[in-house]
Amino acid sequence: MLRASITLLLMIAAFNCNASQCVKVDLFVKHDVTLKNTNDHPCGVVATQCRTSLPMLHKYLDTIWAYELGVNGELVNKWPIPVDAQVYEVTDDSIVAAYPNYKGHLNGWEKPNFVRIQKSGRIKKNGPVKKSSFVMEDCTALVEKTLNNTDLICQKFKDATSGKLRILAYPTVCA
Repeated sequence: MLRASITLLLMIAAFNCNASQCVKVDLFVKHDVTLKNTNDHPCGVVATQCRTSLPMLHKYLDTIWAYELGVNGELVNKWPIPVDAQVYEVTDDSIVAAYPNYKGHLNGWEKPNFVRIQKSGRIKKNGPVKKSSFVMEDCTALVEKTLNNTDLICQKFKDATSGKLRILAYPTVCA
């Protein structure tokens, strides 16, 4: 009964928000948890929720992270990101990420959703941006040294405000 009540409260909180303030995103559901509005995904089960922030720590949802690394591999920042997100821009303490929009599109990347994400996890809708100048590069050693993970892609971006070089690592789109 308690678990059902918690699930109902999560559903109400997830969908009871002003449409202009919330952003519909997919988030991975932890194993052995049953939530409504879930779909099978190649990498697990996702819950589609309307949110004003992405979870930093959550009892029922797994958080996916985009990490900023320093030139020596030190962890500088991290941002929670939606399932299948790709980073398009870095600006000061926020990133802009795109993720598939399947509403009316067979290929969700034809007109993707864009969202601006603060380090705090706060999110808001963002218009399409031109892809920041970035260079795909093999930084497996840097990611492995810092995060003990070789399954992340690594990109160098120019900060859209300062022009400073920023290194980001995040999971590839799951297929």
